[in-house]
Amino acid sequence: MTTNNQTQAGLSTSKTTVSVTLRADGKNWKDWIKQLTNYAAAEGAFRVLDSVACPTFDNSNTKYDQIALLSPVLSADMTQQQICAAWSTAEDTNKLLCPYNKDLQRCKEDNQRAHKQWVSRDA
Repeated sequence: MTTNNQTQAGLSTSKTTVSVTLRADGKNWKDWIKQLTNYAAAEGAFRVLDSVACPTFDNSNTKYDQIALLSPVLSADMTQQQICAAWSTAEDTNKLLCPYNKDLQRCKEDNQRAHKQWVSRDA
């Protein structure tokens, strides 16, 4: 950033390059910084905003992978007791997996929301 009668700032984001040219008379630096910050927030230029790092969110991250619910594997030669035992095992396991999957989904939504709202909240 250079400062004279005309100030230029070359800003880069993760996807595109943003160039901003503002004219400042040296008296309204607070307004100039506010305008630049608002522009950066609108354009998603995270590197310009120097307060808090942007929360990371990657939808393809394996930490958000849910565990598939079990269904019993049945065959024609199984007895009634074996069928009931298979259904009971699947049911007991799924009772434990459902809250885990719900927590993963909630965590994913919270992280995604925090990532999306970071610019408007901290700008």
